[in-house]
Amino acid sequence: MRTQNAVTRCFLVLATVFSLSVAAFLNASWGDTSTNNSYGPDWPVCKDLGAAPKLRIETCGRLIGGDKLSKQDLAIAYNNRGFAKHQVNDDKAALIDFNKAIEIDPNFAAPYFNRGWRLYRAGNIDQGIADVKSAIRLEPKEPFFYCHLGQIYDELNRPEEELAAYESGLKKVPNDICLLGSHGNELDRLERYSEAAQDYSRILALDPSREASWLNRALDYIDLGANKAAISDASAALQLDPDDIDALSARGEAYFRDRQYDKARLDCERLLTMRPGDLSCTDFEVRALLLQGQFQDAAGKAGEASDVRGQSHFILMRAIAEYALGSYDLASKDFTAAADADPDDPYRALFKYLADRRLGHDDKGRLADLAERNDIWPTPLAQYVTGHLSNDALFAAADVPDPDIKKQRLAEANFYLGELAALDGHADIAAQYYREAMSIGEIRISARRHMMLYKDHDDYEVALARAALRGNAL
Repeated sequence: MRTQNAVTRCFLVLATVFSLSVAAFLNASWGDTSTNNSYGPDWPVCKDLGAAPKLRIETCGRLIGGDKLSKQDLAIAYNNRGFAKHQVNDDKAALIDFNKAIEIDPNFAAPYFNRGWRLYRAGNIDQGIADVKSAIRLEPKEPFFYCHLGQIYDELNRPEEELAAYESGLKKVPNDICLLGSHGNELDRLERYSEAAQDYSRILALDPSREASWLNRALDYIDLGANKAAISDASAALQLDPDDIDALSARGEAYFRDRQYDKARLDCERLLTMRPGDLSCTDFEVRALLLQGQFQDAAGKAGEASDVRGQSHFILMRAIAEYALGSYDLASKDFTAAADADPDDPYRALFKYLADRRLGHDDKGRLADLAERNDIWPTPLAQYVTGHLSNDALFAAADVPDPDIKKQRLAEANFYLGELAALDGHADIAAQYYREAMSIGEIRISARRHMMLYKDHDDYEVALARAALRGNAL
C-alpha cells in the first residue's frame, strides 16, 4: 500500500493574497484620465491600496460627491471605496459601490471581480462565479482572476473545473507562476504526479529561486519512484533554505527509498535537532526492517515507538510485522487499534479483516461501510472483499494512466487476492497471485506469504531477490 509522505506537501504560495482586490487594476495609473493631480490631493489617496481603509472611504467619497472625475475615474473611485468598505467589514455597502462602478463603466473588470468574490463568500455561488468570469472576459490576460476562479472550484470540490480555469489562463499567460503553481498543486491533489512535476519544472525554468517548486517536484519524484531526482531537488531546496524542515524530511525519505540508509539517518538526526521529538528516524528504521524481512525486529522497534508516543502509525507497522510472522491474534488486536484510530483508512480495515479471517472470524461490517463511500483507490479493494466488485472490475479500477501508480495498484490487488485465495484454501491460486505481486515489485510481504505456503526457504530467498521494492509498499 502507498505510504504517506514523511512531510506534508508544500503547496506553492501564490503571489497575491486571495482576500485582497486586484492591485493591478487599482494602481495609480490604470484608467486614470487626469493629469498633474488635477483632481486634488484626495485622488492619490483614493487610489492607494496601502492607505488606511477609513481614509480611502473619506477621500474617495469626497471625489464621488464632486463633479471633476471622468466617467472611468468615477468608476475607479466607487470600486476603491467599495473595497475599502469591505476591509472595514461593511460588505453590504461595498456591494452597492461595486454595482455603481459597473453601472458607470461596464467594461471595468475590477468591480466585477470584487463583487463576484464577495457574492461567492456570501453564498451566492452561481452569481459570484459569473462575475469572476465577466472579469476574465474583460481582462483575459490577468492571471489573478483565473487563480481565484480556480480557488472557488477548489473550495467547491470541482477539480475538473478548477484545472480548466488554470489551463484557460495558461493559454493566455503561459509563463505565469501563479497559474503554473496552482495547476501543479491541483494535479498533486489528484495524484497526477508526472504532470504536476512538469508544472514545477516550468516554474523553475522561469525562476530557479522558487524553493517551494524544488520541494514540490522532489515530492512528486518520491511518489513516482524517481528517488535520485528527488534527492537532487530536495538538496536544491535546502541550498536555498538550509533550515527548511520539510525539504530535509523529503530528502531523508528519498534517501531511504533509494536504500541510502546512512544518509537518510543523517538527515533525520539533523531533523531531530531542529524539531525535537520528530519520529522520522524511528519511522525510517522500522520501515527498513520490514522491507528487509526482519519482522521480529520491526515489531519490537514499532512497539517501542507506539508505547511511548501512542502513535497509531507505529501500531499499524507493528501489526504488519506480526501479521507477516503469523501472529494473527496480536496482529488482529493491533489492526483493530489502528483502524479505530483512523476509521476512514481502507488499508487498516482490510488488514484487520484478513487477520480476523485467519482467526476464523468473517466480519465485513467495517469494510462494507467504507465500500459505500467512494470509488477512490483503495476503496475498490474493500468493494471486492464485500462482493460489490468482480475480479475484472478490480483490475480495471487499478488500471490508471500513470504507470507508477498502476504498477503499485496492480501489486496491491494481486497481494490481497492472494490472501483471500489462501484463506479459502486455494494455495496454488494464492501462490500465483503472490508471484505476480512480487514480479511487479511492490509487496515484500508477498514473499513471506509464498514461503509460508510452501515452506521453501530457498524459494523465499529467490522471491526476495526478485522484489525490486521502492520502499513505499508497507
